[in-house]
Amino acid sequence: MPLESVDHPAQAGIVLEGVVFPMKIPNADTIRVVVTYEALQEVERMAPPASEDELVERCEAHRSKFEAIASAKFDAGQKIGPIHITATDWAWG
Repeated sequence: MPLESVDHPAQAGIVLEGVVFPMKIPNADTIRVVVTYEALQEVERMAPPASEDELVERCEAHRSKFEAIASAKFDAGQKIGPIHITATDWAWG
C-alpha cells in the first residue's frame, strides 16, 4: 500500500543530513522522509546550494519524484522511518 502525499512543506535544519517532509501511511500516522543533501546536489548536478532555503526549494521542486521514491521504499519493506532518500535512490528513481 503506497504512502500518500501530505500537504506540509519540507523543512531544513530538523536533521543534520538533509531536508525532511512527512508522508501519510494509509489508515495510520505519518512517516518522516529525509532527502539527503547529497541527493539534493545530484538532482540538478550543481554545486551545493548556499542556504537551507535553497535546499528546501530544490526539494519542493522535485517533491513528487521524492515522494514516489519514498513510497516505493515503503512498499519494498521499509516500514519504520525515517525513510532516507540518497543520491543512489535518485539515480535509480
